[in-house]
Amino acid sequence: MPGTISINMPMQPYLVKFLKKKYGESLKVRANGLIGLFLIDMLSKNYIPKKQKILASSYFTVHFPKTIIEKTGFEILPEKMKRFEEFIKKLFRSTLEDYIQISIDSDLVICTDKKLYKQDVLNAMRQFLKVYDISEDEVKLETLYRDYSRNKKNLGQRLEKAI
Repeated sequence: MPGTISINMPMQPYLVKFLKKKYGESLKVRANGLIGLFLIDMLSKNYIPKKQKILASSYFTVHFPKTIIEKTGFEILPEKMKRFEEFIKKLFRSTLEDYIQISIDSDLVICTDKKLYKQDVLNAMRQFLKVYDISEDEVKLETLYRDYSRNKKNLGQRLEKAI
């Protein structure tokens, strides 16, 4: 892309698949976008010598327009790249939880083995992972289920305290 600086952001393969399905092969950063706001805040004008190697098997490319680079900076520290990965992980989990809630609240019915079943959490998770082409090797369904259950339990406890 002319007039841009591209940075490859290292992250887990399933998060790269999630971002590519959601935004395409790469993302052009915009100052008014959710991810853009986060990334722009991470930029630095100071040149950062590469002291530590970033070991990652997959990357997602973000393109910063010239106007943002001139105003804000052109480097991102490796620690901040890790923070970006954590942000995307939370975005992934939040999107998954939204999908689960919507599909269950909509009283969806699924057909498995020629039988009809009301949508449940595990089936919703499987459908979500299938849409994003994420395999069990990349992220365990069991792990996602435990995290989802824990978050629901914590949310319930917070709501009870608020009442």
